[in-house]
Amino acid sequence: MKPFEFDTTQVNTVASSRWMTMQKVLQFFLGLSVWVLSGSMLHAQFRYSINTNTVTITGYSGYIIDLTIPATIDNLPVVAIGNRAFTDQRYLTTIDIGNNVTSIGESAFVGCDSLTVVTIGDRVTSIGALAFYGTSYLTFLTMGSNVTSIGNYSFYGCWRMKSLTIPNSVTNIGAYAFTGCSSLTNVSIPDCAKTIGLAAFAGCSGLTGLSIGNGIAATGDSAFAGCSSLTNVTIPDSITKI
Repeated sequence: MKPFEFDTTQVNTVASSRWMTMQKVLQFFLGLSVWVLSGSMLHAQFRYSINTNTVTITGYSGYIIDLTIPATIDNLPVVAIGNRAFTDQRYLTTIDIGNNVTSIGESAFVGCDSLTVVTIGDRVTSIGALAFYGTSYLTFLTMGSNVTSIGNYSFYGCWRMKSLTIPNSVTNIGAYAFTGCSSLTNVSIPDCAKTIGLAAFAGCSGLTGLSIGNGIAATGDSAFAGCSSLTNVTIPDSITKI
């Protein structure tokens, strides 16, 4: 009689398959890695509304930590991120807001405690009030070249943010927009800017260099209060009140 032979190949294959499944489950719930999802699976994680054949994202239920806003959902362009759309998504570390999006709503990313990298696409024109309020781990911000309005409290308390380039398109910097961003070292406000709101840069204690563009006639009260490290300041002749 032929001796019994134990086939370890199938056992190893099954064990490996089960282990991979367990890993994926753990990664899904703990957010330890980035999943590559098909378009339909990714889009299913978004809540959204449709208006005049364009999409506004209104919510998100996924677990991806490095997220890129899709250009389209249901073959329609994604043009806006709605108010509070990503509020309290605490595992999200990186967000790339693609080039179809034109506006970021109020409080869109409030409570995203792990968010460290934000890339805002070139078609975005407005950043809503409180959009990134209190995202204290935000370190790297790239702002698109067509942003015109930075809303009140939009980056309030982002104290780890080390650099800021305000694009030449910006006309309005809202009240408390960058209050408490104490790691910033240099800020240049472009000539096209018309308003700097109340306490817009208050408490930026690490700020050493400041240049204000020719379009500003007056700044809001306490716009630079508490900027105790300033050593190099350029103020244009157009300024009548600081």
